[in-house]
Amino acid sequence: MLDALLGIYEFLTSGIYGFVVEFYAWVIIKITYFRYEAMLWSLNFSWDIAQSILIQLDISTQINNSLSRLPQDTVSQLNFFNIITGFNLLINAFVTRFVMGFRVFG
Repeated sequence: MLDALLGIYEFLTSGIYGFVVEFYAWVIIKITYFRYEAMLWSLNFSWDIAQSILIQLDISTQINNSLSRLPQDTVSQLNFFNIITGFNLLINAFVTRFVMGFRVFG
């Protein structure tokens, strides 16, 4: 009988604490996992929107049209130093950054 009472007392003093700690750790892990999944979903969604904006703006065609007006030696030098590719990457980065500013999770 005394062992049963000691077992109940031990559960009430240390068992509940251990249970609460394990439950709290489980909740934190689940919340962290949910937040990670939500951030990944938000990132993919933002990138899809940025791609759609870039397609609708049709910046690549506008760049090519502008380059066709330049002399051929200037265009070849720009291509040699990859300035056109770098400019295109910068535009993609700015549009993507703008869209990612509207993300909910992150």
